[in-house]
Amino acid sequence: MPRQSYLFVVATIGMACAITITVAEQRQEATTAAAMANLEPGGLARVFEPGWLLADRNGDTQTDFVSARIVIPTRATSETIAAATAFAARLGLETSGLTLPLVFRASEDGAMADTTDTPTIVIGTDNSNLPEDVVNLARALEPGQGVVTMTDTGVAVAGRDPTGTQAAAEAFAARSPYLWAVIGRDNGDTYERVVSDLIEVLSDADIETRYVDVESIVYEAERSGALSANMRVTLASGQVDRAHAFLNELTRRHRRGLDTSRLSYASLAELVLHLTDGPSNRSIALPRVGLPPSVINPPRRRATRFQTVRPTRPAGSPPSPGRKFDLTELFVADTGILLDRD
Repeated sequence: MPRQSYLFVVATIGMACAITITVAEQRQEATTAAAMANLEPGGLARVFEPGWLLADRNGDTQTDFVSARIVIPTRATSETIAAATAFAARLGLETSGLTLPLVFRASEDGAMADTTDTPTIVIGTDNSNLPEDVVNLARALEPGQGVVTMTDTGVAVAGRDPTGTQAAAEAFAARSPYLWAVIGRDNGDTYERVVSDLIEVLSDADIETRYVDVESIVYEAERSGALSANMRVTLASGQVDRAHAFLNELTRRHRRGLDTSRLSYASLAELVLHLTDGPSNRSIALPRVGLPPSVINPPRRRATRFQTVRPTRPAGSPPSPGRKFDLTELFVADTGILLDRD
C-alpha cells in the first residue's frame, strides 16, 4: 500500500474513533442530565410539596386542602406546642384552604385513625404514638438536639429534650426545602441540589442512581446549620460496593484538601448516605470540609427568634398613630396582625 494511502486510512480510523468517543461522551452527558432532570428526592423533601400532605381537590393546580393531622402528647410542654405551631403555620402557608382543627392530642379519639389516607405528623418524644425506633433515635441525641424523620404513617419530630423537639420542628418548617440558609433555589443548599450533585458525582464512576429519599435531618438549638442529613440512595443492581468505595475515596480526598466543593455544604455538618440496591446495603458519612462562613466570621449580633417590624414611611411625613386592633379586622393586611412591607 502506498504511504499516502496508508496515512489516509490511519487518519480515517483515528477520526472515526474520535467521533465514536465524542458521541459516547455526549450520550453519557445526556443520560446524566436526563437523570438529574427526572429524579426528584422523596421523603422529607416532599413534605411541603403538593401531592402528599397538601392536596389540590378541584384540579385547578392550586393547593386547597391539608390532608394531614398533627398529633401532640396528651400533656404537651410549651416547647412541643411551639413545635406543632410551626408545622401548622407552614402547612397553612402552602395552601389556599384548610379545615380546622389540624392539631389533636394523642388521647383524642381518631387522632391516629385512617393513617393511610391521612398522614400524621407526630411531635414530641413523650408522645404515646411515636414509633419505638424514633424514640430510640431521639434518646441517642445530645441535649438540645432534635430530629425530623419519616415514619410508616407520615412524619415524626422528636428531641433529646423538649428544647430539641422545638428546635427541629421550627428549623424544618421554616427552612425546607433548604438544608438551612434560605437564599434562593439557584444558589441555596436544597434537597434537589444535593441529589443533583450526588447523581453527578456517582455518574463519574458509571454508577446509576435510581432514587433518593431524604429520611431524616438532625438540628440543634442555638446552632446555625443542620447537624446531619440522612438519605437512602437506591442504586442499580450490583453497584453498592463500588459506590461505597468511590465515596470513601472522595472523603479521603476531602481530608487532603481536594474536591472540596463536591458533596460538602456550608448548611450541613455531615451528609450520611445509606446505599442500597435491595439485597446489599452499606452506609457512609461525608463530613463537611472546613467551617461555614457563619462560624469563621460570626455576626456581631446574635440572631433572635423575635422579629421587630418597623414599617417605613416617606421622609418628612408625620408619624402614624398607634395601630388599633379590632377582632373584625384581625386578619386584614395593615389594619390587623398582617403587614405589607413592600
